[in-house]
Amino acid sequence: MFAVAAGVRVNDRFVFGPELYGSTVVAGGDRALRTRNTPLELLFGAHITLGRHWKTGTAIGPGLTRGDGTPSMRVVFSIELVPDVCVDPDGDGVCSDVDVCPSVDGVPQNHGCPADRDHDGVADSEDACVEVAGVPSDDRAANGCPSAEAPQKSE
Repeated sequence: MFAVAAGVRVNDRFVFGPELYGSTVVAGGDRALRTRNTPLELLFGAHITLGRHWKTGTAIGPGLTRGDGTPSMRVVFSIELVPDVCVDPDGDGVCSDVDVCPSVDGVPQNHGCPADRDHDGVADSEDACVEVAGVPSDDRAANGCPSAEAPQKSE
């Protein structure tokens, strides 16, 4: 069995497009893809999002061959339940489709990225100046600190 489909998304709710379905049978010395053992049909369909978890669809189209089982015309209607599936590879509780940092363990309040209270791009766990915005540095004692406010090491 084989199927090919294409769709055009008109907006967040509507998708329209063609769908081609077929199959072929090899039995009793018959060759594949012969007219009698290859039913083939073309449907023109629409899928509509009804709500967060529900979709409906409809399609209509003719049979294209005279193979056994090919309809002269087919009309299809569907109702779909589409539950949310959260894929969270970094285990931070933020689903990867909305996780800004999908491969780094972060916090939900920061869209899945590590906490960064001063918003300087240096995670709090690596920021030597967590309350003051600074710049990244290879020096752990100055990482995330403004260059003039790097904490002084006590001797």
